[in-house]
Amino acid sequence: MGAQRSVLITGASSGLGLSTAVLLAEKGYLVYASMRDPDRRQELDRAVLESGADSDRIRVLRLDVTESASITSSLKEIARQSGRLDALVNNAGVNVDACLEDLDMSDARKLFDTLVLGAIDLTRAALPLLRLSPDPRIVFVSSSAAVTGGPTATVYSAAKAAIEKFAESLVWEVAADGVRIIVLRPGIHRSDINDRNSGRVRPSGSHYRILYDRIDPLHQAAIRRAHDPTDVALKVAKALDSRHPRFRYHVGWDSYIATVANPFVPQRIRDLTARLLFRPRAGATRRALKHPKRGGIQTYR
Repeated sequence: MGAQRSVLITGASSGLGLSTAVLLAEKGYLVYASMRDPDRRQELDRAVLESGADSDRIRVLRLDVTESASITSSLKEIARQSGRLDALVNNAGVNVDACLEDLDMSDARKLFDTLVLGAIDLTRAALPLLRLSPDPRIVFVSSSAAVTGGPTATVYSAAKAAIEKFAESLVWEVAADGVRIIVLRPGIHRSDINDRNSGRVRPSGSHYRILYDRIDPLHQAAIRRAHDPTDVALKVAKALDSRHPRFRYHVGWDSYIATVANPFVPQRIRDLTARLLFRPRAGATRRALKHPKRGGIQTYR
């Protein structure tokens, strides 16, 4: 019998990362479940207990992908315990939900540091350990937002598109070493980021107030119909277990439709739709700025 396969999952304290950690532990993997704050492991511990998975297969690590020292420390611990790493799942994420003029650039930089530069830094540092595996794999959890940009998601969409292009390029560099690169592109799914409106910024008196008033109910309706994070976990497991994994996996009908339909929608149709949906009614912007709602628009900074 071969050695137990090991996997490092970032952002495992909740949502997609948590579901993936539990499922892979059930399937016999040795899971290094990483999170910025291990004190937030209670939800993971509870999920492992409820699933019946062997808790010895879950090793919680403190890992902040935006800190190189934290990355080095975590990989040294994995090397000490396992001697190698068989798979890496880049899942850590944050969100910025605001129109461009309303967001703070420090929040935008934090998002890119986590979703793009953090994943790149961790992947680069993990490659020597991954090469010691007979079948190494790296998974990048992307989003359908990588192909279909939308209002209030300018920075998030840009980051997800960037990490997909990074993954496409990385294939060429590591194929000779047998490292498989896999991109997961989920549609809208239930997660802490969505459930808590994480990263949402709605400044009182915003130029985009009318747009927010129209788009936010649509966002909330989509979240109510969102996919279960277990769907993503199952696709990660399929990508890791498949003898010949695909480069890209879609999770959910909305991801598939967005990817297939996007190239065929003319830009003039997008422009017309945006103008019709989000243009203010006559005098609405002037009235909104002159008489903002009491308490202003919700701010989650």
